Formats: sequence, structure tokens, C-alpha cells
Amino acid sequence: MNSSPYDSSSFIPFTGIINDREGYLHLIEELEGLKRFLFRDKAGPISVKAGGYISADLEKIFKEIEQRGLEPATDDKQNDFLNALIDYLEIIPFVKITLSFDPTAIFLSSINNKISLLANKKIILDVAVDRRIIGGLKIEYLGKFADYSVGKKVDLFLTSSKEQFIHD
Repeated sequence: MNSSPYDSSSFIPFTGIINDREGYLHLIEELEGLKRFLFRDKAGPISVKAGGYISADLEKIFKEIEQRGLEPATDDKQNDFLNALIDYLEIIPFVKITLSFDPTAIFLSSINNKISLLANKKIILDVAVDRRIIGGLKIEYLGKFADYSVGKKVDLFLTSSKEQFIHD
């Protein structure tokens, strides 16, 4: 990624609206679409040019950035800003989690917040569902693997000997 002339604090609010790969891909797609749509005979800030084209969450973020004076004024600079934002989003690391169920948005947000805190940086969840793990979750990040699943404990029980069962 090239160093951006834009204050990275203007990109951080965008990371707050994504927790998983699906949300990430949707945001990238929306930003790419916005770049194509933005400069069709319209003037002003991005939120005005985009009109009702972007999601309410995205429009709110652009308005906040405008109010803070962080959005560039010209078409070319706004396009550069969107490209720099996409570059910024593309370096957020993915963490693979495997669950036994389809998670809710609230659950994903909670897990994302916890793992981001532990990793000391924003992460994006790459979610897989595997009902064989029964409950809990598995996490894979930077080649490290943690198994917090109930399935692991059941497997240990099923493979334990009578002596281990009685003495443990």
C-alpha cells in the first residue's frame, strides 16, 4: 500500500461498520460503486453527490468526515480519497472463526470487538459454520489455532480411557 496523504483517522469510522467478510465485501463493493457513480455532473461533498445511492450508515460517516473537514473538495481528490480508503480497508487482517451455528450480527460484533481487543487492532471475521463442533468456537489467526469448542471436549471424553475418566 502506498502511503496516503489523508489522515487515517478519517478511515477509522468505516471500520466500525464491518465485522465479517460479508460486511467487508459489501462495503468495498459500495465504495467501488460510489467511485463510478460519484462524478456524474454533480458538485459538492461525497454525501451530497451520492444522494440516496449509499447506505444510511455510509452517508452518516461521510457527513461526519465532511463536518470534521477531512474530506477533499475536488472530484479528483475525492476519488483519490476513496481509493486510499479502499487501500486502508484492504490491509485489515482476517481472523477465521468456526462456529456451530449461524451467528447474529450482534454476536459477530461482540466476537469482533473481543478479538480486535486481543489482537490490539481491528480485524475482520472470516466465519465458517461447522455443526460438528457442537458449541463454542475455533479461531485461526496468523498461523495460530485455538479450539474453544465443545466438540473437542467430547472427543477427549470419547477417546479417554477408563482410568483417565475415574481419576480426572
